[in-house]
Amino acid sequence: MPSVSLRRVVVVIVGFVCSGVLLGFLFYRFPLDATYIDTLRQVRWAGLLALLLTTTLHCVITAWKWQIVTRMGNPDVVFSTRLFTMYSALIALLGQVMPLQVAVLAGRSIALRVHAAEPMRRSAGGAIYDQGFDLLVPALVMIPGIVYLCGWASAALALWGVVLALAVGGLLLGVWGEGLIGALLRCITAVAPQRVAVRIAAIPTVYGSNRSLLRLYLWSVIRCANLVVRAWLVAWTLQLHIDPIAILFGHCAVTFSVVVNFVPGALGVAEWGWLGILNLAGVSSTDALHYSLSSRLLIVLSLIALNGLLALGELVRRRIRS
Repeated sequence: MPSVSLRRVVVVIVGFVCSGVLLGFLFYRFPLDATYIDTLRQVRWAGLLALLLTTTLHCVITAWKWQIVTRMGNPDVVFSTRLFTMYSALIALLGQVMPLQVAVLAGRSIALRVHAAEPMRRSAGGAIYDQGFDLLVPALVMIPGIVYLCGWASAALALWGVVLALAVGGLLLGVWGEGLIGALLRCITAVAPQRVAVRIAAIPTVYGSNRSLLRLYLWSVIRCANLVVRAWLVAWTLQLHIDPIAILFGHCAVTFSVVVNFVPGALGVAEWGWLGILNLAGVSSTDALHYSLSSRLLIVLSLIALNGLLALGELVRRRIRS
């Protein structure tokens, strides 16, 4: 146990160091000037409100997905939609300062353990299952996205490719999903550490029906679409002229990198990801830099505001009940 704890401490330290190096090199390579302050000063207040609304919708959709997965594993679990939403908002905020997969696994497991006496192993398995869909959708979108960013297809053709990729993904899951997911999880189990393999091994028998797979997939597509709209709203709020298709593929690429990396909050990784994708899409370096830095700032502010509103609502609810 001490060696495991030491390893985790080392991973956290290395993550923060990597984050600092990436951000430091970003500011060294692209120094900020007065134009960035001007960009922040020209924000549209209506855009800030729209960002709060899309962030709220994101947390609600995430809560619905979490609720679906939890009740697939245990139909008798008692955990209200209100609590699912509150914890989803809190986990999303924590994911800005710690690795997202750690925030999701730990946050969901602790919440269900405290409020519903749900075994942490089952909660962790459900979280892994849910996150798999949140990776699958941007991965499918990036297949035509890579073709477009390399200049091998027009924007219209790339968008049709996105529609086709998502439709094929839904068809495969709806018809052969149980067998495909089962085979994939067996492969992952064979190479994963034992503690992870134990959590993954029970997933096919609990969540493996084709209908449940398709249902979670469709919710993940809606969730991804809402996040793309939120990413575009960041550009609109800052009055930056960025093509929506660049936002679409940039968001999916950055989302994928955020989930699979160990850097806390993907600090530095997400910023470099946005900068690189937007430059490939023909966006100027200045606009790409301003967007990459402001995106996190505006999203964190919307998450703080949402968590504050939810906490205030919970306080009022308890006062009324007492």
